[in-house]
Amino acid sequence: MESERLCEIFKLLGDPVKLEIIGILSLRSSSVCELVYLIGKSQPCISHHLKMLRAYGLIEGKKRGRFTIFSFIREGNNGLNEELVNIIRKYTPLEEVIKKVKEVEEIGREEICRKVKG
Repeated sequence: MESERLCEIFKLLGDPVKLEIIGILSLRSSSVCELVYLIGKSQPCISHHLKMLRAYGLIEGKKRGRFTIFSFIREGNNGLNEELVNIIRKYTPLEEVIKKVKEVEEIGREEICRKVKG
């Protein structure tokens, strides 16, 4: 991997929302509305961050019915992604996120999206 690309990825990760998105997606694939619910930011904000993370090969999105489901690409960027998620998990408190992820799983995607769109 070129050092310029590595620097760009580190700059990209200088935002707490992006770190939180990666933390969540490393635990569970999620739709935009689930991420909105989990993170508490607006849909346009989450979508913007997802677009950037996708452009740098950190996440991917696959259409499933009426949802696009985003996932963390562990093996991406010549193994860097796995190292990054290990660092994020080590230095970012994910306990609250894990509780909310379990809540999302119990409630279900459809209901979460109804709540978010309100």
